Amino acid sequence: MVISPHTARGRHEMRQRLLRAFRTAGALSPERARTMQQLGLTASDLFRNYREHDIVREPKAGEFYLDEDAEQERQMNLVRWVMVPVIAFLLALLLFAIAIDK
Repeated sequence: MVISPHTARGRHEMRQRLLRAFRTAGALSPERARTMQQLGLTASDLFRNYREHDIVREPKAGEFYLDEDAEQERQMNLVRWVMVPVIAFLLALLLFAIAIDK
């Protein structure tokens, strides 16, 4: 099955596959780092992005592990970026409703 990185579902599935590979292999600490081959992964834009943001770390040349804390922080940041505009919109809608009620 080919997963398209150009759809939201495709990106989600690619992230899940990447995270699952590390978790299944137990590559969650520097001592348990694994090669991409051991993880069953190939180089991808997502992998490079996770490396650039220190979600996937390389303690030894060619060996990688998933920093679960950094991944959790990434998820929280995504939630924040979504929630702030939603809350702002709802607040504006509430103020508008109050203004037209007067």
